[in-house]
Amino acid sequence: DQTVDKKRSLLERAEAKVGLKVRLSAPAQTKSVPVTHPSVSRVQSGSIHLEVTRYIDDSQRKLCIAMHTYMGLILKVAGPHFEWDEVSECAQVSELGKRLLLCADLFDEYLERRVPLGWNDQYIYLESPRITSFRITLVVAVDKIRLRQRGYFVDASLLSKDDVALLQRALNAALRWMARERSRDLNKRLGLEMRRTKESITSYIRSCEIFWSKATVLLVKVDVKEGHSSFLAEMAGQGDPNLVGIQTYLEFFSVASSYIAMLQKTWPKMLIAHLAKVTRSNQGAPQCVMLLFLQPELTTHSWKTKLQVLHADFNSQRIAKLHDPTSISATDLTQSVRKQSKLRTQQLIEDLFVNELMFRRLNLPDGRRSWSKGNARKHVNLNC
Repeated sequence: DQTVDKKRSLLERAEAKVGLKVRLSAPAQTKSVPVTHPSVSRVQSGSIHLEVTRYIDDSQRKLCIAMHTYMGLILKVAGPHFEWDEVSECAQVSELGKRLLLCADLFDEYLERRVPLGWNDQYIYLESPRITSFRITLVVAVDKIRLRQRGYFVDASLLSKDDVALLQRALNAALRWMARERSRDLNKRLGLEMRRTKESITSYIRSCEIFWSKATVLLVKVDVKEGHSSFLAEMAGQGDPNLVGIQTYLEFFSVASSYIAMLQKTWPKMLIAHLAKVTRSNQGAPQCVMLLFLQPELTTHSWKTKLQVLHADFNSQRIAKLHDPTSISATDLTQSVRKQSKLRTQQLIEDLFVNELMFRRLNLPDGRRSWSKGNARKHVNLNC
């Protein structure tokens, strides 16, 4: 059927564009699958992977991108995505419909694992109307069906006629929600911020891309150190996730700025370029992510080792000032960047620092940003 092929092609292109890789399992494949480890997903109907999470562990971001993408597709792909076949007396679910069910199941599992922090985006993030509409319509409908089926996920082959009607009503309500003027205005705001950020970062990286072929490139993540978590305590709010404040993120963002300043003071002229942002870690706490372009290594000690040593001194200063110590991890992207074309490297930077703004951004006060860049250096002598 040409219509089915066209819809599938549109779905595959949308997933490829954002880096989503989806695996769906048939009910017969899931019945005897044991779940013996808490880190293993109990949602045996499928899985969703995101290309950019090779570098950043963020299951919430993966879910946000999936929800945003699939809700955008229901605006383009004519339904129904859930219908009842009177002849066979069973539910007919489209490929898009199956992905929507999978997202709702993974969302529910994510919430269970995040308690007490939960999914607190209305305080931390401004999220796209597509995500909001998914959560207030489809998630609610799927919860009712999952409760009736008494499972960890919805088995599409067991959907009743009433279930199908409930799901289709939820989709119709989501379409109305996304069509509201307030929703359109928020989409414009998110889109405008993404374009402005992309223009600024693109201009910056073009001034630095001549150095990519020789520079050492590290992706550095700074987190609240386990066991020293006044930030986490503040976020948890003694079990009340509604007490989370965006100020915590802005305060933690200064950690990245301070660390970079210490790096520049310790090794003058060694930092060629950098980008930094504050985001949310997979543990629900603020996290600083930095992409550093450094002079090539001249000694037997790698930059990863030197940054770890620098971070020990950095923590000593924080503790002396009665601040929480932090942990640091660094991933060396040097060989990957050198092998890739400039276009692929630009895409990596956009995945890390720009594309998230299409569907969510930190709920910042006016005039504040969640990211920063270094000063473009026109004359850099690379040691080769």
